Amino acid sequence: MRKRIISKLEVKGPNLIKGLCFDGLRSLGFASGFAKKYNDEGIDEIIYQDIRASLCKTEPNFSEIKKLGKLLDIPFVVSGGITNLDHLKKIFDLGADKVSLNSGAVNNLRLIEKAASIYGSQSIILSLDIFSYQEEINNKIIREVWIKNGKERTEVNYMEWLKNATSAGIGEICLTSIAHDGLAQGADLSLIKEICNNSDLPVIYCGGMIDKQEACH
Repeated sequence: MRKRIISKLEVKGPNLIKGLCFDGLRSLGFASGFAKKYNDEGIDEIIYQDIRASLCKTEPNFSEIKKLGKLLDIPFVVSGGITNLDHLKKIFDLGADKVSLNSGAVNNLRLIEKAASIYGSQSIILSLDIFSYQEEINNKIIREVWIKNGKERTEVNYMEWLKNATSAGIGEICLTSIAHDGLAQGADLSLIKEICNNSDLPVIYCGGMIDKQEACH
């Protein structure tokens, strides 16, 4: 499969924000302007992620999604606050090509099953936000699934969750290493390897990328 370069736009309201390890957020300007810029520069795809929607239990920002649908001529993905099929229908009707599910799917696996049966697995991405840390006693690496933009720990076994979500019908994985997010100190290659060795699905990786050479690793 051809490698793709994808921009993940984390947004709060109309603004693109940037943080470190999902914290310390600062605004960079209007997200739609960045999306158009990346579109014109030849990026392959854009992920639009509303970081507040699931945390604050609000609906997806349909007005911003509509704006993206009119601006972009490349595939774009919507993530954040998606909890039911009505949300999905509105998002696809506004021009999105895919949705990425995390909190809504962890809380309701049937959402993946229903979404995949209606729109096809190729349109449903599993968003995996993984926090990794090393145990002090035996130095074992522990990896956990977190939801609500890294604000809520689930204690879900991430490999078991990936297996269940795959069986439910996801067609792609968007993997983010929370501990590497925004640091520009390199990707979590061991995490990427674990996921790719345990799944045949396409994987999008986010978190700590340095340059395009590493992206092609």
